[in-house]
Amino acid sequence: MAALLAQHRAKRQAAAAAEPSTSTLPPVPEPLLLRDIIYVLQGIDGQFVRFKPPPERVPGPRRTYKRGEIVVDGEEGQEPEELQLEDGIEFVLEGTGYSLPAPTRVLLHTLAELGWLYRKIDAKINLDSEAERRGRSVGMVEQSLHAALKGEMTEYYRLVAILEGQLDEGEDASEGGVGGGVEGMEGGLTLRRLMVWTEEVKLRMRMMGTLVEEAGDHNVGGALLTSLHSHTSNGDPFIRDFSSRLLKTLSVPFFATLSSWIYEGELRDPFAEFFVELNPAIEAGERWGDRALGEIGDFGGPGDEEEGVKAHELWEGKFGFKKEMLPGFLEESFGRKIFSTGKSLNFMKYSCQDSAWVVERNRKEGSNRTLQYADMIGLERSISLAYSIASQRLFDIFFDRFRLMDHLKALKDYLMLGKGDFVEILMESLGPSLDRPANLLYRHNLTATLETALRGSTSASDHPDTLRRLDARMLEFTQGEIGWDVFTLEYKVDAPLDTVLDPKSMQGYLKMFKHLWQIKRVEYSLNGVQRRLMTGARTFLRVEELAYDFHHTRISLQQMIFFIRQLQYYCHLEVIGCSWQVLEEFAFKKEGDLDSLIEAHRTYLERLVTKALLMSSRKSSRRETVSMLEQVRKIFRTMLQYRGAVDSLCNYALAEASRQESVRDIGRGIDSPILPSRFDSPNPSELAGIRDRLEEYSAEFRALAVSLVAQLGQAPDLDMRFLAVRLNFNYHFSRVIEEYTSNDFEGSVMFV
Repeated sequence: MAALLAQHRAKRQAAAAAEPSTSTLPPVPEPLLLRDIIYVLQGIDGQFVRFKPPPERVPGPRRTYKRGEIVVDGEEGQEPEELQLEDGIEFVLEGTGYSLPAPTRVLLHTLAELGWLYRKIDAKINLDSEAERRGRSVGMVEQSLHAALKGEMTEYYRLVAILEGQLDEGEDASEGGVGGGVEGMEGGLTLRRLMVWTEEVKLRMRMMGTLVEEAGDHNVGGALLTSLHSHTSNGDPFIRDFSSRLLKTLSVPFFATLSSWIYEGELRDPFAEFFVELNPAIEAGERWGDRALGEIGDFGGPGDEEEGVKAHELWEGKFGFKKEMLPGFLEESFGRKIFSTGKSLNFMKYSCQDSAWVVERNRKEGSNRTLQYADMIGLERSISLAYSIASQRLFDIFFDRFRLMDHLKALKDYLMLGKGDFVEILMESLGPSLDRPANLLYRHNLTATLETALRGSTSASDHPDTLRRLDARMLEFTQGEIGWDVFTLEYKVDAPLDTVLDPKSMQGYLKMFKHLWQIKRVEYSLNGVQRRLMTGARTFLRVEELAYDFHHTRISLQQMIFFIRQLQYYCHLEVIGCSWQVLEEFAFKKEGDLDSLIEAHRTYLERLVTKALLMSSRKSSRRETVSMLEQVRKIFRTMLQYRGAVDSLCNYALAEASRQESVRDIGRGIDSPILPSRFDSPNPSELAGIRDRLEEYSAEFRALAVSLVAQLGQAPDLDMRFLAVRLNFNYHFSRVIEEYTSNDFEGSVMFV
């Protein structure tokens, strides 16, 4: 940088030394200089004053000093217009016999700035016009800028014509001013008077020069309006007023696009200048207004999948928000409102088959639109009103026409097992079938059983549309799995409901069903074995040597039943019930837009999955992180294994009671149907094996329950800690928990 500056100064000194002395030559007459300045104001070279020609282009990278920066330009044959005009003017005095004093040179340089600005603005307008003729698109805002600049340039031409007329005719009277630029002319035209009279025009031209320099490339549309809006807060009243006046003109195309967006739901933005953009995946198929509407459930017709965006993703994926294109006079929160308003109308037209309402509303409110930069208060009021009306209408469509809350309640009643009578009938009907291997199950049998459960319960009074969406199916299974592992209920949704109940949400409901179905299965199994113990108690008491075993079995069984019922109570009341209440309150208020509804449902489902599945883990210094959900699943497996051991004990007791009864019958002389070989004493190893299994599974259950209660007691979620309190309400696990925490958590003792 320093070397370049030194080289530049050396050249100027050498050129000054080479010039002959002009102290003896007369100065150039002022009328001649005035004539030259009039030419310069029109971008034309004069006799004594002319613009410096651009330097010859040297192949390869070029380094140019410009505004304190080093600009490297390596493209052949291209010379930016601003660089061509950067060197200003030069004076042609050689051989004329005249000289120019230094004060006059300074004055001419000051006046020539106006001509340099004119050339800059005119070159930009001509360049864009030529590019447009060659096929390059020029945005509507930029076209408005060109039109405004041409209007201002017309006033500039008028000023030049007046000045030239005064110079030709030598009139002393004042001519009519140009926007105040030459108002109050008195006396003859001189260089100094010309400088004073053109001062305000120069400010206007500087402003326009700044705009043409900023316009183009990525600074188009809303971004260009932001650049212009930044000048409206300038401390200079002239710049502030001029920018505001120009912004009113340039913002007309923006407000036209805005009006069609918030009143019709249509994005009319051929040059990508608006802060809303159509997804490129479907932009090529801009046929939303032309294609015939399909059946309910088809968002915009059958071509959506082919265009790269799935139907349930169109609400969030069809349009995008471009923050960089949001004009500076609109806050981002306000821009989001506009974005949501247009999306809501577009969604109603092409997904909800409610285009008639949109057209009718647009027709009624067409005369009341006041969208203009000059009335920002009216603009905000109109947009807020349009937002609230569109959002409320969309809520009414979802909750009234498509009965969204009925579908959410159906998911709560069936997939989350909230309808008790239906679940009991289904469990009793399917229980024996699901104990068989998965490859022996058939879907039509499952569907028939589901229909029987629906008809036999209070579900028969539900809306037929919700019942027809419910289906039973089997998941993919592997060798060794039984029906309990692969059975699931399915709830089918279509558009526009799948905007809220999207596939990811349905996966969350499937997780909830699998978890609650496992709990119900374990409860069903434990209740069955307890019922067997109660109904066969008289028979089992005949075998006196097994009384102690049955006593301990009942104790362990009651502990397991208590555990599973507390877990079931926690899932249905503390988690599902409380979360459902929050969702109902939101649906009653109907605040926000469809995005708020989607977010409320996602929060609801996330709370269900996180809390019901105990999605919280804690790290120990001595072992890896163990998921509480995995602990619960181990407890379920242990309970089912214990149920099998109890069944074995019952079978053994029945066989032994039958044998002893036969022995007593023979002693009384009564014939027995049992073969004599069966009178032998039972195998002691069989009973010992049953007892070992009972003790093993009972101890494993207690150990797993202790571990789970300890983790729940230290969980960050308050509801999980309350679950630990309920599970350990009688301090049954307190002693073991103290040992657990002291051994595994560095001596910290926790009492639940």
